Amino acid sequence: MKTSCIKLAFVILATLLIPFAGIAQGQDPPRGLIPTGAEATEITSIIAVQEVVTRIVGWAQVFFYIIATLFIIFAAFKYLMSGGEEEKVKEAKSMLIYSIVAIAIAAVSGGVVLVVRNFLDI
Repeated sequence: MKTSCIKLAFVILATLLIPFAGIAQGQDPPRGLIPTGAEATEITSIIAVQEVVTRIVGWAQVFFYIIATLFIIFAAFKYLMSGGEEEKVKEAKSMLIYSIVAIAIAAVSGGVVLVVRNFLDI
């Protein structure tokens, strides 16, 4: 019984796989550009990739600056509304420190791009 099930499974598997072997043998490999349906891009060289990365970093910097500025304003509001309570003052100060760190990271990220660009003479 067991061997007949194995033989039957083998026959079914072979019957299903043989057409795929024939199809694979009969087709020529694609030549030239393969139509993918995707639109053409402006990226044609490594310099174009670097320009895209520079634009992304620039947008990230702007985003960090805006969010950090909003957090500084919110931290100042929390500090003013703390009413002298030690816990609320401490929370506002830590929020202010994190905002300053975010601004520093955004500034450094722009500097890194300039250093790499100057190092590679691009």
